[in-house]
Amino acid sequence: TNLDFDKLLLKQTRSLNLELKNTSKLATFWKLKNAKSLSPQVEFNIEEGSINPRCSATVKVTFTSAKPIVIKKQINLEILDKSKTKVHNSIPINISAESFDVMYDFQYPPKMDHLQFGVLKVLQSKMLSCTLKNKGKFPVNFKFLFDSKIFQVSPSDGTLNVGDKPAQINFTFKGPKVVSYINAKGLSLAITDPITNTQTSVLPIPFSCETMYSAFSLLPTKLIDFGPVSISTTATKQIVLKNEGRFAFDFEV
Repeated sequence: TNLDFDKLLLKQTRSLNLELKNTSKLATFWKLKNAKSLSPQVEFNIEEGSINPRCSATVKVTFTSAKPIVIKKQINLEILDKSKTKVHNSIPINISAESFDVMYDFQYPPKMDHLQFGVLKVLQSKMLSCTLKNKGKFPVNFKFLFDSKIFQVSPSDGTLNVGDKPAQINFTFKGPKVVSYINAKGLSLAITDPITNTQTSVLPIPFSCETMYSAFSLLPTKLIDFGPVSISTTATKQIVLKNEGRFAFDFEV
């Protein structure tokens, strides 16, 4: 007499069976009163029927919802005679169910709409911090998917409970060679419901970064030619070294 569907993710389905057994020596008619008031979230495959003596019937009750909802209602199972003229008994049946959505908030660093690491030297690392918060009613598991050759993510996975402070997620980029990424894919956040172990969401996290070596120019490029010079005379030539890159560098002659 109690149908408890418990908690269920949005758009998932769960079914319970209501077993009806006629223990008398007379055929009986039954019907579920107010069953349609639970539609469309709660559906019954049959709502009325006849049961012969010592026989049984099974009513399949299914719950699903496309939006968060809490149901705590009562319907009645009415037992009538075969002619359906008189109600001999009315049995209350309690129905409870809840559908929920996994809600979270992922925030990039201030004034960024994706991870922007800027221009770096080859093998130079840079870290950006983001925040991840659980905004739902139940705990969620998170896991970041990334290329470990160029990224370090800390923490890379974990659980966010209801009411927890936003978790700080640190993304560290380190390019092993000259590369250029602009709003690139390859980094994502997967959210999983720990109750059903169902992956509910995958959030792509685009990133931009450019790595390069120091760049310079040198004039003259090959030969410093002093030409014929008289004894005891000083001749002077100039070497011009120019930084053509975006980074300062040291030099030694």
